[in-house]
Amino acid sequence: MENTKVFLYGSWEIDKRLIADAFDWRKILSKSDLFIPHKYNSSDFTFEQKYACSAHKKSIHMHPCSADIVAHIDLMLKTLLEKAVSEYYHCTCHISGYNNGNFVVSMLKKPEVIAYGIRTGEIIEFGRYPQGRNSEMQPIRWRVLNVEEDTALLMTEDCLIMSGYCDAEKAYGKIWYLMWGNCLAREVCNGQFYYQAFDSNEREIIRPKRMREPVYGPECMDKVFLLSEGEAVLYMDAPEKRRAKLSLRLQFPETDRKAFHDPHEEECTAWWLLPEEGMWGPIYPKAVWPNGEIQFHSRNAYHGDFTIRPCILIDLERYDKWKAKTSEEELKKKVVSNDNKKDIPGHSIKEAPAHGRQNIPYYIKTAPSYPKISGGKAYSLAYIQGYEGAPRENRPGARTAYHDKVLGKWRLTIQLDSARVWFLSVFVNDDGTFDKFCLDYEMASDSHYEFRNEAGLRKSIYCPGDEKKYLAEVLIRYVQTYGGGALLSKLYPFITAQFHYD
Repeated sequence: MENTKVFLYGSWEIDKRLIADAFDWRKILSKSDLFIPHKYNSSDFTFEQKYACSAHKKSIHMHPCSADIVAHIDLMLKTLLEKAVSEYYHCTCHISGYNNGNFVVSMLKKPEVIAYGIRTGEIIEFGRYPQGRNSEMQPIRWRVLNVEEDTALLMTEDCLIMSGYCDAEKAYGKIWYLMWGNCLAREVCNGQFYYQAFDSNEREIIRPKRMREPVYGPECMDKVFLLSEGEAVLYMDAPEKRRAKLSLRLQFPETDRKAFHDPHEEECTAWWLLPEEGMWGPIYPKAVWPNGEIQFHSRNAYHGDFTIRPCILIDLERYDKWKAKTSEEELKKKVVSNDNKKDIPGHSIKEAPAHGRQNIPYYIKTAPSYPKISGGKAYSLAYIQGYEGAPRENRPGARTAYHDKVLGKWRLTIQLDSARVWFLSVFVNDDGTFDKFCLDYEMASDSHYEFRNEAGLRKSIYCPGDEKKYLAEVLIRYVQTYGGGALLSKLYPFITAQFHYD
C-alpha cells in the first residue's frame, strides 16, 4: 500500500505534524513482536508465514499481492497493523483500507482531560434548534468528544437533520458535487443549521475546523462539519456508542417523508461520515448504521433519508464567559418576574385564564437565515478610477484598475485570497453604467466566470452585515472561510458566460 495518510487526534505531548511527517512503517514493524524482520533485508517482514511485506517510510507493500489483499486489507492484517502502530505510539489506532494503493491511519492519544469545567463524555447544551415533536425550538444537546487545552470537540447527541450527503440532481455523474467542499451536507451544516441554531454571540464561540479529504476536493475551513470514519471509531470505540436516535421532530415528521431506520434498533437511524479513501472509491461517504456499525454507502449518497449529526469546535474560554453571562441574565429575569408577582393586600395571585386557548399542536415559524438583500454598496466609476495605476500588492482586498479605451470600459480587479488565485473583476462602462462582474481563477489554465446577478450571489452566501458591504468584501470573507471552490459552486446558477485561457 502506497502513500499512507496519517491523521492524529487528541492530546499529544509533541507536535502532531512531526509525528505525521516522520511516520515510518519500517521502524514501527521492526519494534513489533508480531512481525519477524527478514534476515538480510531490514525492510522486509513476515507474520507466521501468512503475510509478507516490505515497508519503507509511509509505504508498505504486501507479498504476494493477491487480489483479495489488493482489493482491501484483510481483517487479520488490518488488526495486526493497528496493534503495531498502537504499541509504537502508545495510542489507539484505526486503519481504513482500500483498493487504490492508499490507506488512512488515524491515531488518538488522549489522557482524561477536563478544562473550564468541561469533561470528555459529558452532555452540554448550546444553541437552539427545532427538535420537538411539533417542531418546538429546544436547546441542542451536545456530547463532548474531546477536550484539548482551550478547545472542545462537540457532536449532537441526536440526529437533527435529514439530508442526503449530495444533491441528487447536481451530483449524479458529477464528481465535483461529491466532494465535501461542494456537497449538500456541507451546505446544510454551514448554512441553514448554523444560522438557525446559533445567535451572533454563540457564533463567536465556535471555532472553524480545517477539513481535509485525503485525495480529492478543496481544503475547507468550516464552522459545522462531520466526523471522519477514523474520528468516529476512535472517539466512540464500540458500535453501541455510535448508535444515535432521531430527534422527536424527525421521529414524527410533518410529511410522509421519513428518515431511514431499523425497526429492531428502536428510534436509531443512519448518519453520514466524512469520506476517507473508500473501499470502492475515495469520494463516496460512509455512514454509521442504526446498529452502530460503519458501512460503505456509495450510490445512496444521493438518498435523502439518512441524517446528519452536526459537529463543532468551541472556544472553552469564550464558552465559559458566555455561560456565566447567560446564567446571570436568567437569574435577573426570575427576580424581575417574582417582583411583578408580589401579593396585593386583600387579593390572591392567580394565573390569567387562557380564554379560548386549546391544547393543540402548534408550529413555531422561524425567520429565514437571511433578510432581503438590497445589493450593498455599488461600484461607482469614481470609485474604480481611484485605483488606476495602484501598485500591485499581494493581500486579500488589494485593488488595481485599468481603462480599456478600445472597449470603452473600466475594469477593477480585486484579490480575494492570500495565494493570488481568486479575483473579482468589476466592469463599468465609460458613461458610468454597470456592465458585468467576473470571478477569475488564475491558475495554469485561467478560467473566468461572468455574472450580473449580484443580489442572487449575496443571498446564497449571506452573513449578517453583508448587505452594507461591497461585493468584494463579502466574497473575501467567504473565500477565507470556505475556499474559492466553494464560492464557485455557489456562483454556478448565476454564470452567464465562461472562458478558459491556456
